[in-house]
Amino acid sequence: MSRALRGSFVLCAFVALTACGEPIENGSERVRWLDRGEYTAKIQPLFAETCSNPSCHARPDRPFSLYAPLARRIDPNRTHLLEPLTEAELEHNYVVSCVFASEGGETAQSLLLRKPLAEHAAAHHGGGAVFDGRSDDRYQKLEDWVTHGGDP
Repeated sequence: MSRALRGSFVLCAFVALTACGEPIENGSERVRWLDRGEYTAKIQPLFAETCSNPSCHARPDRPFSLYAPLARRIDPNRTHLLEPLTEAELEHNYVVSCVFASEGGETAQSLLLRKPLAEHAAAHHGGGAVFDGRSDDRYQKLEDWVTHGGDP
């Protein structure tokens, strides 16, 4: 996907973050572009399983909005079909995930890591805790990507 299109996704994500999420202190945090291959192989399937319910993050009005098989799709005619994500859908999910992984400055303060542990980490998450705690294998997979995903 082109740098301009990625920039548009980032701009939209930052607008969503500042309008609906916790405020960004100086409004100019740097997005950490984490490993795309790891995202595609491990994190996207995790989000499809845990976060992409149409009542949660498979909604366009959510700041952390996701596309997923059997849920929201760019082409509304593809909604609820069990087929792989398109490249544009995967890119959108990757970009918003990197933005949320970068929000908070320090990795440990990342919304992507704090919100799914809502009951354990003092960050409001309307869906409650997604993981059983930091020792949950699924959470550890996410934490490893956010912490060690590095710049691709």
